Amino acid sequence: MKTYAFKSTIENNKVQIPETFFADMQHMNGKEVRVILLAEDSSEFNEEAFKEFTKYFFHKYSNNIETIKNIVNNTKED
Repeated sequence: MKTYAFKSTIENNKVQIPETFFADMQHMNGKEVRVILLAEDSSEFNEEAFKEFTKYFFHKYSNNIETIKNIVNNTKED
């Protein structure tokens, strides 16, 4: 599993993929992907904190997809 971390905006209910990642992702067109969306609580964005979080998250969970599935399933709203 490959991981990508980037900041984007939601427009017309779609998340824009930055051009820097597009070439690497275009072979995924039409394929299922797993998405983790982190929404800002405020307009302030801390790039360093985001990088540290993604490094920690993917280091800890990238080899255990079942753990990620459980986290997602246990946080779903009914």
